Amino acid sequence: MAQVKSELTDVQFKGVTLGIDCLIENEASSENLPIVVVGYEDRDREQALNFLIKFFREAYPNAPKQSSFIEPLMTAGTCEKDALLSLINSMRSRGRLLFYWADSTNWFKLLPSGLFHVIQIERNSARRGKNEQGEKLFESIDKTYSDAGDDLSREIFGLINFDSENSLNGDFNAHYLLYEEASSKIIRPIPAPLTLHFDEIITINSPLWQKQACVALRRYQAKECNDGFHWDESDEGWQNTVIHPVLDEIRLCDGKGVRECLIGQVTMELSPDETYYLSTVWLHPFYRRRGKLRNLWPELKEKYGDFEVEQPNDNMSAFLASIS
Repeated sequence: MAQVKSELTDVQFKGVTLGIDCLIENEASSENLPIVVVGYEDRDREQALNFLIKFFREAYPNAPKQSSFIEPLMTAGTCEKDALLSLINSMRSRGRLLFYWADSTNWFKLLPSGLFHVIQIERNSARRGKNEQGEKLFESIDKTYSDAGDDLSREIFGLINFDSENSLNGDFNAHYLLYEEASSKIIRPIPAPLTLHFDEIITINSPLWQKQACVALRRYQAKECNDGFHWDESDEGWQNTVIHPVLDEIRLCDGKGVRECLIGQVTMELSPDETYYLSTVWLHPFYRRRGKLRNLWPELKEKYGDFEVEQPNDNMSAFLASIS
């Protein structure tokens, strides 16, 4: 991206990054909405579109060639029905395109709201949103993905209606909020941030949000089993620990798509003799007795050999007897 930025003005580069955000949201939501780049300055609009399409071709090399064609979006008529017929006729002749351009949102103002991503490039700024029918200005979407590191921990709260202004704005502390949930007897799958996935094995080098999710599940286990624990997201806490996550795809209650969620985990600890042993296993109650651990067991055996299981409880002892 540094090389791309050197070839563009600031506003053109902003248009490209906003377009990439639209592509990311398309993939995450499976909506595949077309993108319209709007602006009176031909050079700014064309540069943003051309570089966005270069990115698209690199990211989706198997996409149909037609997907990267560019056409103007201008509908005819005086009402919504006329505008839709105009759009349908255009799609019949040119096919379903992903990229369009327009001088102004007035070119397609009669179309129903929410059919397109819109990137508005102005003289010194750019913004994005969804198209709005009529004269109403579209509402800007501020969500970005290129520099989302500080916000990723917020997104592990996507499975609950956690919209408190005091909690999600200002001094946000994911560790504290997860602690408060567990203290209130809330036990839930924990989603990955939008477009991201948990590592196959979560280690000291994994992103913070993944380690926060693992610590949260261990806290659930401590609440359920009354066994207590002293563990956090620090490097010291993860020095000799690796987690094998158990995952599922779950639709978020806020309607913002499906996320990969942590529903359980197997904790392996490195002993002083440099061999790993199984320390804990925990699964969300809704996912127990579904063969999740049984399916994971061959992978654990292949990686760690004949490892020991630390102080198995009755359920774990029964499981070990069933696979012996």
